[in-house]
Amino acid sequence: MKGTTALPWLVVSTVVLASPVSGAAQQVDSTLDLRSDPRIAAIFDDFRDTIRVQMRERDVPGLAIAVVDRDGIVWAEGFGYTDTSQRRAVDTKTVFSLQSISKSVTALGALIAVRDGLVDLDEPVTTYLPGFTVQSRWEQRPVEQMTLRRLLSHHAGFTHEAPIGNNYDTQYPSFEAYVESISSTWLRYPVGQRHSYANLGVDLSGYILGTRSNSSFPEYMRERVLEPLGMAGSSFDWDVIRDAVNRAQGHWAGYDSVPLTFALIPSGGLYSNAEDMAAVVRLHLNGGRVNGRVLVPPELLDQMYDPQFAAAGQIMGYGLGLRRYLRYDRYHFNHNGAGFGFQAHMAWYPEYAVGIVVLTNSMGHNLTSSLPYRLVDRVLKTKLGSLPRPGVPYQDLTPIDVPASFKHRFLGTYIGRGADLNLVMRGDTLGAWFGEQLGFREWQFTSRSEAFVDFGANRWLVRFVFDSAGRPTFFRRANDGLTFDYNDGPNDPPGPDKTEWNQYEGTYVVSVWDQRDVEVTVHRKNGYLYFNEARLEEYRPGLFFSTGGEALDLRGDPPTWRNIKLRRSQP
Repeated sequence: MKGTTALPWLVVSTVVLASPVSGAAQQVDSTLDLRSDPRIAAIFDDFRDTIRVQMRERDVPGLAIAVVDRDGIVWAEGFGYTDTSQRRAVDTKTVFSLQSISKSVTALGALIAVRDGLVDLDEPVTTYLPGFTVQSRWEQRPVEQMTLRRLLSHHAGFTHEAPIGNNYDTQYPSFEAYVESISSTWLRYPVGQRHSYANLGVDLSGYILGTRSNSSFPEYMRERVLEPLGMAGSSFDWDVIRDAVNRAQGHWAGYDSVPLTFALIPSGGLYSNAEDMAAVVRLHLNGGRVNGRVLVPPELLDQMYDPQFAAAGQIMGYGLGLRRYLRYDRYHFNHNGAGFGFQAHMAWYPEYAVGIVVLTNSMGHNLTSSLPYRLVDRVLKTKLGSLPRPGVPYQDLTPIDVPASFKHRFLGTYIGRGADLNLVMRGDTLGAWFGEQLGFREWQFTSRSEAFVDFGANRWLVRFVFDSAGRPTFFRRANDGLTFDYNDGPNDPPGPDKTEWNQYEGTYVVSVWDQRDVEVTVHRKNGYLYFNEARLEEYRPGLFFSTGGEALDLRGDPPTWRNIKLRRSQP
């Protein structure tokens, strides 16, 4: 639905450095001894109390944590309970839903399939799924441009949800039916144009792994990934998960219960525990080795770590099932997971040989985004004496003088994943408001299509892309490849304002798991239809696309918004 005005993606990348370190899990001399230092044990003692207090404050029923080095678990512990009845305490073997961290494990499965010759990252998916199709406004045969590399790195142009078994549904016929429904999906963007985070590409990849192995996806992952890593308590198989005695239940405020099963299995269906996920982190810290044996060749791990299809000068971003960020003066790799009543976080620092996993059985809190970093901060500061000072990227940029009339062409709202950004003029200065802490920040141009924004210890470099009339259509943040679509602004001419659109205006309802209704509106502004605040363009009668490429299909019953079913509330 509508993007938020908060900018959580800014915080993640405020400390960056243009470093020559490549993605490989290198053996380096900066490994930290966390086992024999009593100061580290004292940090863990402190955090035991901190975790309990913050769980109470945030109403988190259960949490499990593991801190890992190359040799194994340094500290692991469970806190709270598997559900609010408090009948079973969480321990380090309690299984939680990992949600999108599943993508990182699925990507490992894909790399092992490459190792074994089952798949090629750069072959079209039609090589493996000859009958697969998808709908596009740009290409006749977009599937011929789709590869596993593009699916796993979110460069295939997919939207996030499928028509059957998406995040809002309570039931789905089967994983196969879910995947089959992807063929009726409209792409948001041309294949390969940009990074666009979507479950569908990873789920399609998992389906390919199952078919290529003459098995099912859960069975393939059990045999090729989970068992070799010693992850006996982990599974993608709903029958196994359903029968698990030591399983946490998901919780979300406002919902009496949270569905256990769903269709998004490769992209979000892994259940695992703190001990098992420590084995995943160890695999990465040891360069793809398990007990001295190579499970994933280092040259494949390099591809997993490196941002795929990177823009010029890009230093962070999404690889294959992983995000690479710079923190302090070193790269670290991570993935978050959130949904169906769970939140989780996994991260590691290859050059310091330390990693962390935090699993929780509730949503809507910030423990998984704050706790791992605060704990690692304490550990590194204790071992290194002080936290390394970050450098500022793109320091050699020189602003040019451009007239205010030129800056006016960029005015308007730009929509990114989970955030909106409004470019405005203050006098002759073009800039945007970034909240109370950062305030108004000027956008300084280095060319007619490139600008930078300073945040003290950080600098954004952004590049605009224009349509044939010279109007901005989106900009890409070169730091990490994230894109923001132009939505609307004061320079826009009026739209066609068709009278036949009257039938579409009104209030619609999105039902979440049949338990809560969320109202949305289709309304008219400046001669265009809008879905909430997203401007729409009509592609065919009754079929509209937002400026961010999402489809609003009002032709059938029920109508849908990005494949999510709508119910007409009132005209």
